[in-house]
Amino acid sequence: MTIFKTIVLGLLAILMTSCFEMIEDVTVHKDGSGHVKLILNASQSKTDINALLIVKEVNGYRIPTIPEFKSKLSLLMDSIKRSPGFSNVKYSFDDQNFILVFEADFDKIERLNDGIYQLWHKHDPINAKPESYYGFSNNQFYRQPGQLFNALYAKMKPGDRTVLQGATYTMLFRFSQNILSKKNDATKISNNKKVVFLKLPLQLMLEKPSYWFNIIELQP
Repeated sequence: MTIFKTIVLGLLAILMTSCFEMIEDVTVHKDGSGHVKLILNASQSKTDINALLIVKEVNGYRIPTIPEFKSKLSLLMDSIKRSPGFSNVKYSFDDQNFILVFEADFDKIERLNDGIYQLWHKHDPINAKPESYYGFSNNQFYRQPGQLFNALYAKMKPGDRTVLQGATYTMLFRFSQNILSKKNDATKISNNKKVVFLKLPLQLMLEKPSYWFNIIELQP
């Protein structure tokens, strides 16, 4: 079983439960460098996940054991550490509460676009394509939906999509400059004018990709 298939199937055991939270936390400095932190928290569903691990399959797919998943995850992280533009790469996986945390520094935010494409291409080389999910120039930051989540969602059977009803997605964009404006009305600006944030049901965001979109203007 390949590294990426093992990880995808391992995550499937988590994502096939109804209560989990995904957090995308990105810090962008004035020069375009920054820090990314991604969290998948399924602690509320650990009983259900343990049951799936005992059954050992989901919808006909064999779920890897925890040791298999952790081994392949370590190999994936080593690959990211060798990727251009990333530094201080670290991760943790709590196999008791099923909380996965990844974080890294980047020299420019476009590195995130490269990383997403490389991971997608290794998992699905036929359909993967490079896209500009993130961009930053002239004191303007943007986040676009892209096709990755849409492609994954489209492959899900209609009955399987119901498990996403209890899942949430949180986006946090942090800046060293003051925020002047943002385009996405569903997002909010913190009182200190340094953070734009959004929290919505994941299924809603998958069904309406416009929720991923935002253009944020920053004070020079």
